[in-house]
Amino acid sequence: MLIHDSTEEVNKLLDVFEIKNHNIDHRDFMSFIADIFATAVQRGSRSYVCNFLEHSNFDMFPVAAVAQIAGPMILNLDANTYDVENYSANTTVDPTKNERPWAW
Repeated sequence: MLIHDSTEEVNKLLDVFEIKNHNIDHRDFMSFIADIFATAVQRGSRSYVCNFLEHSNFDMFPVAAVAQIAGPMILNLDANTYDVENYSANTTVDPTKNERPWAW
C-alpha cells in the first residue's frame, strides 16, 4: 500500500493508526507495524493477539484489526512515537516512558 497506492489512500492508511504526520518516513511506520507483534510477544500477549486475529471479522479493513491490537485497548502503542524526525526534535525527558533510549 505504501509503495503503490495514491497519496490519498496512504493517508487513509495512516489515519487508521492515528498518525498525525502524513509525511512520516515509511520505514519508521513499518518499524511500528513490526513492533506491534514484537511487543505482543515481549508483553506475554502473543496468544491473545493470535486468538484475536484468528477470530477477527475481516469484513472490516484487515489493517484495522492490526490497528486495534496496537491501540489503547490492547497494547497501547502510539505510532506517532515512531516518527523519528518529530520524535528526535523533542528532547523532553519523561521518566514514565522508555522509548527514548531505544531511539538512540
